[in-house]
Amino acid sequence: MNAERWRRIDQVVDAALATEPSSWPALLDRLCQGDPELRSDVDRLLAQLEHVNGFLESPPAAVAAALIGEKEAAEAGRQQGRRIGAFEIIREIGRGGMARVFLARRADGQFEQHVAVKLLRPGLDSDADHERFRVERQILASLDHPHVARLFDGGVTDEGQPYLVLEHVDGRPINAYCDAESVDLRHRLELFLTVCDATQYAHQRLIVHRDLKPSNILVTADGRVKLLDFGLAKLLEPDVALATRTRQPWMTPEYAAPEQVLGEPVTTLTDVYQLGMVLYQLLAGRLPFGGNGDSLHRLEAAVLHDEPPPPSGFVASLRGDLDAIVLKAISKEPGQRYASVDELAQDIRRHLSSHPVHARRASFGYRARRLVRRRRMETLAVASITLTLIGAAAFSTVQARRAIAERDRAEAESHESEAVTSYLLSLFEASDPDKATAESLTARDLLQRGVARGEALRAQPAAQARVFEATGLVYQRLGKYAEGQVLLERALELRRSEEGADGPAVAATLLHVSDGLLRLGRIADADSAAREAVSIRERTLGRDHPEVAGALQQLANISVYLGDLRASEAQLWRALEIRRRALGPLDSLTAASHLAYGSILRRRGRIADAEREFRHSLSIFEQVHGQDHPQVAQATIHLAYLLADIPARAAEAEPLYHRALEIRRRVHGERSLWVASTLSDLSAYFSLRGEHGRAVPMARQYVDIIRRAYGPEHSSMAYATGQLATKLHAAGELDEAERLFREALALERRARGDHHGNVAGHEYNLAALLVDQGRLAEADTLLLDAIRINDRAGGPNSPASAIPLALRGVIRTHTGDFSAADSFLRQAARVLEDQTTPDNPRVREVYGWLADLHDAWSRPADAARYRAMATR
Repeated sequence: MNAERWRRIDQVVDAALATEPSSWPALLDRLCQGDPELRSDVDRLLAQLEHVNGFLESPPAAVAAALIGEKEAAEAGRQQGRRIGAFEIIREIGRGGMARVFLARRADGQFEQHVAVKLLRPGLDSDADHERFRVERQILASLDHPHVARLFDGGVTDEGQPYLVLEHVDGRPINAYCDAESVDLRHRLELFLTVCDATQYAHQRLIVHRDLKPSNILVTADGRVKLLDFGLAKLLEPDVALATRTRQPWMTPEYAAPEQVLGEPVTTLTDVYQLGMVLYQLLAGRLPFGGNGDSLHRLEAAVLHDEPPPPSGFVASLRGDLDAIVLKAISKEPGQRYASVDELAQDIRRHLSSHPVHARRASFGYRARRLVRRRRMETLAVASITLTLIGAAAFSTVQARRAIAERDRAEAESHESEAVTSYLLSLFEASDPDKATAESLTARDLLQRGVARGEALRAQPAAQARVFEATGLVYQRLGKYAEGQVLLERALELRRSEEGADGPAVAATLLHVSDGLLRLGRIADADSAAREAVSIRERTLGRDHPEVAGALQQLANISVYLGDLRASEAQLWRALEIRRRALGPLDSLTAASHLAYGSILRRRGRIADAEREFRHSLSIFEQVHGQDHPQVAQATIHLAYLLADIPARAAEAEPLYHRALEIRRRVHGERSLWVASTLSDLSAYFSLRGEHGRAVPMARQYVDIIRRAYGPEHSSMAYATGQLATKLHAAGELDEAERLFREALALERRARGDHHGNVAGHEYNLAALLVDQGRLAEADTLLLDAIRINDRAGGPNSPASAIPLALRGVIRTHTGDFSAADSFLRQAARVLEDQTTPDNPRVREVYGWLADLHDAWSRPADAARYRAMATR
């Protein structure tokens, strides 16, 4: 049979497989009319496929395999060498019910790259088929996670066939990798936790994968895990969700949850079930159901009705925690499973650290055994003293109370998670579908609805806290800082009343509250909240826990606002050491700490040390994620910042900026905020080099993207407008620059109030322009207010106050008040040097102003001395 004949059969068969079998007769009559031979071939192939899939009891698999093998060979040969977009197909590497996947190479000669090209199968050309493919592209475009295969491009071929260009993952299914590499139990669990992290990331974006199985979880030769194939994924929003109440013919029966078999709606708990099945297979080497030639009917009956045997029935050493964890995950009733993937992962982490797991009844004997395993020596040393002093009965009573508390907390967490899931979904449910469709809802509508739903959860304070926290964070994202802060502080109050002062959620909410206070300019209050969070985590988790490092980084950020750069450096160094010890030197969080530590070293003027940290961070990110990852772009940008400030090495920065820009364009898209940020950085670079013809258009493009993303009244627009004004000022376009500086200042005041550090920054920039225009009194008034704001936040010796103070010294130079100018400028230089180094660019700028002053003051020797300090 020739390839063209197979192509026609393929189209008809694929169209049939996209529908329910009951609709096949009418469909085939329509597609095969006038070609009885085609109808005969299609009927024959479908019959064999029905047998293979278990619709009949005695599958003649050999016949079907021969037919399918001939068909696949013809199709693969037809596709080889085909050009799709910038890529040329090499060979087929996978296929599923909806699509085929091909390995392809970049064929436009720009650079060497291998990708996976996913093509919708011929014959699947209905609106629903194309919509499924569009939803997959939309879902993949919204995911940016190191363990999720990335989307590079997508489109439609000349023949009208939709396609996606994806990251090619050269790996093996997770179970095959573990078996081939003889991976031990602990490492298998650690790999599985990586899968959980990627799935939870998707869930946080309201995406359910619903086809989790080993073949969609690949592990590369160097042990990196990648989650792929979101072709069946569901986006939990009504405007993009496809039919979810009818059975999906593409589900994988061996891993399908009972609700999928019944054709009921899927939720995040469906993914919990499928992950449980993957974990079962990783541990036991097989699945609980299926095998022995079971038909599909028998398999589905087992999924719905049979109790799965524990994994230890196949591997005895698994008895205990792991049995309990797996069986809870694959409970037939969704409500009996873990309430989230994160809860499943946390129970595995408890098992790995020898803590009691929530899946098991917290009896005294069980908890005592876990305690002994965690602290063998300490337990042996104190056991006799404990028994002598308080007696076994009293000890048992205490442990029983703790067990009850632990059980109640686990149940509360489950209810909280379910309530928040319902809350997220409810935001998209209009009370009157005719008047308030999801498409017409604004962000403010959704937030107001969210607050109302939160108020209705008074009987569930933990869930209410989580809803208020989530809604408060969204308010902040929209630039509504005061409204968001009210909700965050309500969430904190509820957390404290539910968990007590040292609850883990209290610490997390405190960090959100701290960040909100920082955005509102309440720096001292932000510092107090962050310190409390650090203290809680140190008391409850230990001083060297990675979560302590995260809180320390927030505290270090606030220390910069307070002008205490030494404290910030010490806090970031400690965070780096914690992560390096707890997570290892090649972890991405460790790399992020190197990056943050390098940033404070750069701010303090320790350029060589900062460059070392930036390059080390970049090297780790490249090893962990490869060359084209957002974190690689971030580290590259920081290295470019540093080099751009060194006159002799500034040219080295440009290719780094361009590398980061290209990575972000490929990963996030041309109009993304990340691309906008990089355009702003490049604009600043060209402006400093005097290339205003390149700087100003990039700054305008940056403003345009921010406006499209946030609207005209968001505080991010104030920053973007100020950045454009700065470039126009440098280019000599003073009238437009002044207008934009004033717009930015007014917008920042509306967004954040009159006392925020950002307001002071805009005042300084406008004052600098007014000085250039000779409008000195007006500039001095602005600088006095900027100093007031910065002193209010960080005290009179803050570096933030030193900069406007120095510009006041420049004004005194212009007015001939040389003594006052000298006093202002030397005080500013002293403050800056105390927190940084003499080589800091800001310090050198102030010394340059001192040299100008002493030239005007007719003191050439002092002028020469300061000029040497400015150019060293």
